[in-house]
Amino acid sequence: MNKIRLLLIRHGQAQFGQTDYDSLSEIGQQQANLTGQFLYAHGYQFDRIYYGPRVRHQQTAHTLLKSWSTSQVEKQWFETALDEFADGRQVLEAARQSTLDANQPWPDSRQAQLRLYVKTLHQWAQNRVTIDGCVNVDQFYQTVTQWLDQLWVERRDENVLAVTSAGTIAAIICHVLQLDKAKIADFTTRMFNTGLTQVVIQRHRCSIEFINSPLHLPNELVTQI
Repeated sequence: MNKIRLLLIRHGQAQFGQTDYDSLSEIGQQQANLTGQFLYAHGYQFDRIYYGPRVRHQQTAHTLLKSWSTSQVEKQWFETALDEFADGRQVLEAARQSTLDANQPWPDSRQAQLRLYVKTLHQWAQNRVTIDGCVNVDQFYQTVTQWLDQLWVERRDENVLAVTSAGTIAAIICHVLQLDKAKIADFTTRMFNTGLTQVVIQRHRCSIEFINSPLHLPNELVTQI
């Protein structure tokens, strides 16, 4: 019986709060490297490998695949449908602007800024706010789930790897579990960097084997940025 095992990996830690968010930090590079070593040591081999269009997606994919032979590295494909709905900088700026519009001061502490960042994500997922340069939640969900449905239609017997972002993985989880799109924010804000999520596609049925596992990383390298 044909079965697709789709392993979804969130990118490594990016540069939150920096001018260029879209690149891996030193910790992000370590996370990607350890993820590749873990998967290789556990016998993972992939028939197709996809990564999203962001720099952090490509850096994560290229770094984690260093543990494999050239034949695995050559199976990579760029996939625009695996893009995130917005850059972290855009969400942070939307949170800042909303705070200033409410005549409230923008906090200096990173923790307080993160709380406002998360609040803005939830408002976006509920179609209550728009973010400059960002698609709305309905458009985003449709793009991601159409890509997943295409894998579903093909019904090949394959192992597929996709390196992407938290929001994309969250949309797939909501689709498979038949949850409301507003739940995308709940999953997005809890995704670990290089967390592992595995979806199984079999006939016209889709299921999840595990979600957002960081157990391949030492505790000091478990992050969510």
